[in-house]
Amino acid sequence: MYRRCRRIAIALIAAILIGAVMSSPALAQGSGPESEAVEAAKEELGRAINFAWTLIAAFLVFFMQAGFAMVEAGFSRAKNVVAVLTKNFMDALIGGLAF
Repeated sequence: MYRRCRRIAIALIAAILIGAVMSSPALAQGSGPESEAVEAAKEELGRAINFAWTLIAAFLVFFMQAGFAMVEAGFSRAKNVVAVLTKNFMDALIGGLAF
């Protein structure tokens, strides 16, 4: 699990660094088919980074949902914990389907 997370983190850092390099002013000075290819690559990389960030933010929100469920279960009486967790599970399920 740790290796997988580490690989994902390295891939995201590499994508951000490539995006920073691709947006340098030196690449924007050329004209012709080369610059069109560079622009297309920049747009594709930008879309990939935006998509990755959206997924990361969604994962964080779902983990926050689980944390709030645990907090709410801790603040309720023992006989109501199942109902509270069921409500939170349904909330997360409907939110995931809507996303």
